[in-house]
Amino acid sequence: MSKYSTLIGAALAGLFLTLNEPQVVAKPVNPKITSTYVTSTYQNRTSDSPKYAIEGEAVTLHAIVEAEINGTKKLYGSPSTLEREISLNGKKRKVERWPFTKPIRIEWYKIEPIKRWYDHTYGKWKSDPVQYAENSFALGWETVADVHPLETEDQFKIVSTGLGIMRYKVKAVYNGTKASSTGSECVEAGGICKKVHRISYRPDEKKMGWAAYVFELFNTPYIWGSTSRQIDGQIGSDCADFVTYGWRRAGHKQTYTWSVGLKDYSSKINFVSSIDTQGYLLNEKGERIIIGENGMQVGDLLIYSRHAAVFISDKGRKGYLDANDLGAHTLFKEPKVEKVPSIFGLNFEIRRWK
Repeated sequence: MSKYSTLIGAALAGLFLTLNEPQVVAKPVNPKITSTYVTSTYQNRTSDSPKYAIEGEAVTLHAIVEAEINGTKKLYGSPSTLEREISLNGKKRKVERWPFTKPIRIEWYKIEPIKRWYDHTYGKWKSDPVQYAENSFALGWETVADVHPLETEDQFKIVSTGLGIMRYKVKAVYNGTKASSTGSECVEAGGICKKVHRISYRPDEKKMGWAAYVFELFNTPYIWGSTSRQIDGQIGSDCADFVTYGWRRAGHKQTYTWSVGLKDYSSKINFVSSIDTQGYLLNEKGERIIIGENGMQVGDLLIYSRHAAVFISDKGRKGYLDANDLGAHTLFKEPKVEKVPSIFGLNFEIRRWK
């Protein structure tokens, strides 16, 4: 047999084997989201648990795609997750690199509340749960988590990551097959379920004390009659629960109550009754209200007849409470930072947690 006949025979044999080789069938079936919180001194395990980060520090979102290849399911992730210890539902897992040259498309979505406020008194959450929209914002195996809202006003555009809470969904697309992580369809107890991955950013407590924690509820709706599940789950809150959440997150044992009920857990510091022509807020004696070690302080509560807020910044003329100083509160819309006189008018008590 000539060498040409041998070559032709080998080629035909190879072609026969190729044609009879079983086709590889790959499809994503169950994408998941993990995240890693890294600071200058700390890096937590890459996991699917919520992350509570501080302004200026970044959280990275990682897509973990469970895919079925020829009937066998495995976990696949980005190169940065291959050597890491991954925790899913509290169990250590290993991921592999996507095995095909054809890339898988990974789409990221922010999940945000649509309505700005809800009435959930007397169990109304059962018939009117918080509704959400899903907005695409990034592509690829991983992305930095930012909490800049797309459905409501972005109050913190100058902060790279934003401040507040955001939830995320990831979608994997390969060869026409689509699969997504848990998203807005998962609702329980009047709001989005715990399975949906969430990240929050707050200011540094060194600058704002316990009041920094209330920022973890920014980007959530006002919920009149909010439940502890909704508050602690960062779904939404009313005004009193908004400030109480921050105090509890700072490590204090405190029950949720209504605005006037907060007086039972705080001490009166002063009372604001008027404002002078220069913009200084005055007490009942007509005196300017001092801000400092011997006076009003950041973190003091502002208690009105039927509303509550927290003082967060001596933004105006230093050392005295004036029309340019800032408070944080929520009232029939998502939490907001506003000048103190614009929160709920005058005639309010300045109080401090006991």
